[in-house]
Amino acid sequence: MPDGRVVETYDNRFSVGELRYLYDEVFVHDEYGHAIDLLPEAPVVVDLGANLGLFTLRVLRDRPRARVVAVEPVPGTAGLLRRNVAGAGDVHVIAAAAGAEPGEITMTAFRNVLANSTSRPQEKPDEWFARMRASQPENADELLATEEVTVPVVAFEAVWPAGAQRVDLLKVDVEGAELEVLRGVDESLWPRIDRLVIEVQNASTRLPEVLDLLAPHGYRFTISFPAMMPDDEDCRVVLATR
Repeated sequence: MPDGRVVETYDNRFSVGELRYLYDEVFVHDEYGHAIDLLPEAPVVVDLGANLGLFTLRVLRDRPRARVVAVEPVPGTAGLLRRNVAGAGDVHVIAAAAGAEPGEITMTAFRNVLANSTSRPQEKPDEWFARMRASQPENADELLATEEVTVPVVAFEAVWPAGAQRVDLLKVDVEGAELEVLRGVDESLWPRIDRLVIEVQNASTRLPEVLDLLAPHGYRFTISFPAMMPDDEDCRVVLATR
């Protein structure tokens, strides 16, 4: 990274390119800057779907006194996340998925495009697969290779930072499981979550449900299109504030 920090990813010929994409999304196009700018100097942040940790590192760049809980379910990615945030600040990593109830879930892990790993592979649109195949026509099968992994699910209360009265920002990027995560938030916790930034997949159908779930808790919404996604991508970013 420009600040000299080394960010690790998987050791294959595709992952460095994906890491550059993720870096550009978070640091160059500043996908989450509008949410981070609203934070106090020493915020409490929960990062659901932390992946390699770039969002967490982006928070710590501008808010070095932040306290972050970074949650990533895919075991190999969670291990890389731990190494990437080591020494960066007050970060606690949880290797699990957050949901309504404790248990287990099967994830489809895309090892070569790891940010797309999901518990809902059936929702990946045909256009996405076509675009990925067109980007690497000779290596498409390798690029899109998957493996199924069983990962633990913890209730949302288990990722709440210990002793924290409030969460200043809850970031949700969970590749289609947005509603499951939000429905897992206990009613008593909603008044203590000041802001959310949520990437909503299949937005044409899911976005109204997300907004209907959040609106009774007094949030106002800013909805944007992800800066680096193609125009036909059915995805939106929701910033919910009070």
